[in-house]
Amino acid sequence: MPNPLFLAGINLRKLISVLINLVFLLFYIYNYIVWSATDLYNRNMENLPPVDPNCLVLPAKRKRQMIEKNIETRIRTLFVSKGYRKFPKKEYIRCKLIRGHKRVLRAIQEKENNLGAFLQEGMHSDGKKYYWLLIAESFVVNREAFTKLIPVDAGPVNVMMKKRNVCTENLKKSFNKEFCREYLEDEETRKSYSYYINYLFCDLDCERLKKIFGFRCCTAAKHKYYCQVKWIWLKIFCEQIVLEDIGVQPYSLPPKYSPVPSIFISDSQEYSL
Repeated sequence: MPNPLFLAGINLRKLISVLINLVFLLFYIYNYIVWSATDLYNRNMENLPPVDPNCLVLPAKRKRQMIEKNIETRIRTLFVSKGYRKFPKKEYIRCKLIRGHKRVLRAIQEKENNLGAFLQEGMHSDGKKYYWLLIAESFVVNREAFTKLIPVDAGPVNVMMKKRNVCTENLKKSFNKEFCREYLEDEETRKSYSYYINYLFCDLDCERLKKIFGFRCCTAAKHKYYCQVKWIWLKIFCEQIVLEDIGVQPYSLPPKYSPVPSIFISDSQEYSL
């Protein structure tokens, strides 16, 4: 008869062998489950739609970003344009501003030796005289640079150039962002441009501004006070947003004395409530 201890040893080795095989089997099952789950996860992730990068942005912040993006459009929709468009295009406003700035600098160049008499011809408010003199002073200091910048032939192609058979091969075709960026890239030009914007809007004369820009703030026979608010918004558009839109840093006027707009000290304009 076999020794009981010997039989017990054999049974123990079998038990250990079975346990080891069971461990390997469980390890294999575990790896298979993990691999299957990972493969399923990867396939599901590939089929998921792309995640909106703004999904974690707070609603208030998203709303503020939308307002900042659309504010230039909102300002332009305050005005009534001519023709088929309901409000003026950005390029149209840039064209009016840069042409007007160049026109003022050419006038100063022509009357440089007699600016005193020139100021008496059509400027009555202190604000206009103040900013006109700042533009003139800036021109005198930077005469050489401005002399190259302000000729009509230095701007985009226009009808007069074509009539005079001017060579337009190297000229820009419109007042696009690239041309406006090149025109305003110098700080002294931006400073003079800022003086010009304040010169235009210092009196907030609605009828005069309507003629300068070629669009209206209202269709009523008589301007209301909120018409002036619209032109104030357009001043912000011209002084800041136009430059930011073309990738140029706006020039900030130093916080020093400037005249009170004549609308607060003059009865030259009448408005209805």
